Amino acid sequence: ESGEDGQEVLQSSTSSAAQEVDTGGRWKRPRAPPANTTIVRVLTRPDGRRSMYNAAITLQRLRVFSALVDELPPALDAVVVLNEFKHRAASHAHAGSFEERVRAAMRGVLDENGMTCESLGLKYRIEVPMRCWLGFKPRGTWYMPIFTCLEAALLAWRRLEPFHWPQGRRLDYCLDTWMHKMQVELPKFRRVLLDVMEDSGQNLAKVGKQLAAADIKAAPFRERLIERWNASAMAAEERRHRGLDRLSQAVLTTWVRRERHAMLAEERLQRRFALAELACERWCARAMVAEERRAHKIGKLERKLERRCTRDLAREDVRAHTWRRRSETLEQRCVRQLRQLLEIWQRREARRREQEVRRQEKAKSRALVAAGRQEDQRRETKRRKRWQWLSRRDLTMDDLFPRG
Repeated sequence: ESGEDGQEVLQSSTSSAAQEVDTGGRWKRPRAPPANTTIVRVLTRPDGRRSMYNAAITLQRLRVFSALVDELPPALDAVVVLNEFKHRAASHAHAGSFEERVRAAMRGVLDENGMTCESLGLKYRIEVPMRCWLGFKPRGTWYMPIFTCLEAALLAWRRLEPFHWPQGRRLDYCLDTWMHKMQVELPKFRRVLLDVMEDSGQNLAKVGKQLAAADIKAAPFRERLIERWNASAMAAEERRHRGLDRLSQAVLTTWVRRERHAMLAEERLQRRFALAELACERWCARAMVAEERRAHKIGKLERKLERRCTRDLAREDVRAHTWRRRSETLEQRCVRQLRQLLEIWQRREARRREQEVRRQEKAKSRALVAAGRQEDQRRETKRRKRWQWLSRRDLTMDDLFPRG
């Protein structure tokens, strides 16, 4: 595979050869074979003067192919070696990184078959799928320059691997990821791609023109993807708003339902409290009536007992008086009567003294009132005479302000 003028026809090791010839007699770049396949390629001139063969595999976008030979058996030997290399590199997926597996598989296969990279003429190329960056599937894959050193090819593969689009993911199904790559990762990808091309000795101006042309060609399809992304974003936003509306409606409905249930529960609780208060009032009324009846009975019993005690006391007094009257002597009776008369006289005398003191106090108060009235009358008479003197017609200033 030279990458210059010429024609390449891709053929499986078990299928018949198929040829593609350009009308101008020039070699043409073929379409990329399926991933992880081992093929024998037949390169022929349009006039049929010679046919050349080589073997090629693709392993995780790393394309390995042998040198062109004139005979088919050496190409088939290269197919066997590359096929073994492919299976061994893929079967040790758990043993280190991709670069380590490729190096180990290449050393092991070449040592077992007694060959070298120079004897097979192995060359390497990195395939860079541009669909996720350009927005459409261009004709063929963006091929990097050919590397004769495995380490240089692995280094370029490692630098371009972070920008790889996962295989099998459609752009229209991953528009958010594609938009993120276009807005964030595309400038980094361009810089890394140009650096790799510059390190491999390519003309940056020519590569830049090719990228610009591919970008211009992909603009309509990319615009359609952007419109589709905008439509999906708007639809997602509308779904989010509808979801928020449904959520707010559900929350509002739940809140209203809870409020209604809370109000009903509060009303039931208030009715229970009202019924309890009414029952308590009824019980209190019955208890008050019962207490009044009991108090009335107790009062009636107390009055009855009081009358009985009064009668008993009166009867006892009569009995005591009769007994005392019958038991005391004449002298004792006289002393008792004199003491009673003396007590009566003392009470009357005290009452008389109190009446005399009150009469004297009243007389003093009346005298004070009369004296006050006389003084008021004297002052009123003096004021009237003064006013009459001040109101006469022949009043002068000397009368008002007498000179000393």
